[in-house]
Amino acid sequence: MSQATYITDPTRTRAQARSFFSAVLQAIASNNSGATAPAETYPHMFWADTATATLKQRNAANSGWITIGSFDQAAGTFTPAGLAQLSEAQAADDTSQVFGQVSGQRLAQAVAAHAPAAPIEAWHPYDMVSPGDGAGGVIYDHATDGTVLSVETPSFEDGYEYAVKVEALSHNHSIATPLLIEAWLETTGAYSGIRMETGAPSSSVLLYGSAQFVLPREIGFVHRIAQLSNGFSGGGGAWTAAEADVTHPAAQKIGRGRVRFAAGSIDAGRITLLRRREYVTG
Repeated sequence: MSQATYITDPTRTRAQARSFFSAVLQAIASNNSGATAPAETYPHMFWADTATATLKQRNAANSGWITIGSFDQAAGTFTPAGLAQLSEAQAADDTSQVFGQVSGQRLAQAVAAHAPAAPIEAWHPYDMVSPGDGAGGVIYDHATDGTVLSVETPSFEDGYEYAVKVEALSHNHSIATPLLIEAWLETTGAYSGIRMETGAPSSSVLLYGSAQFVLPREIGFVHRIAQLSNGFSGGGGAWTAAEADVTHPAAQKIGRGRVRFAAGSIDAGRITLLRRREYVTG
C-alpha cells in the first residue's frame, strides 16, 4: 500500500527530492492504494481502496469517486462494476426473459427456442415451449386417467408433423383385438384409420411403438400413417407395424389423431404426442 503527497517543495535537498519522487512513483505504481482515500486528489486519478477491495477513479470535476470494479486478491479475479449480471436462480430459469450474464447452455436454449430463423426441427413433446421446460407431451397415463375407450390428441397445427408413442398399452377385451391409429378428417367430420400391427394382441400383452402422421396439415385426398420406430411389439410376441394411406372422399386436412383398440377399452399404459417442424404447410 502506498500513498504520497504530489506537491513539490523547492527547498528540499537533493536527498529529500530523491525520496519525494520515489514515494510519488510508488504511489502511482500502486494506484494510490490504501484503506482511506488519498489526502490529495486530482481529476481521473486512481485509488485502490483496500478497505472495500475496489478500484476507484476520481471524476472529472474532482468532486467524488467512481467505482470501476472489485477485486478478489485470494482468487485473483476482477469484476467490473455496473455490468448486467443475473442471480444464480435467474441464470438457471428456462422461462425468464431477463437478460444478463448467462451460461452458454442457456443461451443455446434461448436461440433454439426463440430465434425465428432457427425453429426446433427434431421430434419434441408437442407442448414444449422452450428446451428444458419440463414438458413431456403426455396425453394419456392410466395412472392418472384410468381406463378409457380411446385417447384423442390435441388439435394439429399447420407447419408440424405429429407422432403418437404408446408405452405398455393394453386392452381389457375378452379376446385378442388390434390397435387402431385414426385420423380426424376436418371436412368430412369423421375418423378414419388403420390397424398398426399384423397380429391382434390379447389383453395380457403390453404394446410399445410409435406412429407418424405424415404431413397431416397438407390438403389432399390421401394421408399416410406410418411407423416411426421399428414397429409395434408386445410381451406376447412381435408385431410388424403397418404403413398405410387413409383416403378421403374430399380434399382436406387432418385435424387431430385418436388411439384406441378395435374392441374393449385401454386399461394400462401411457401415450405421448410428439411433433416436429415442416415447411410444406406453414
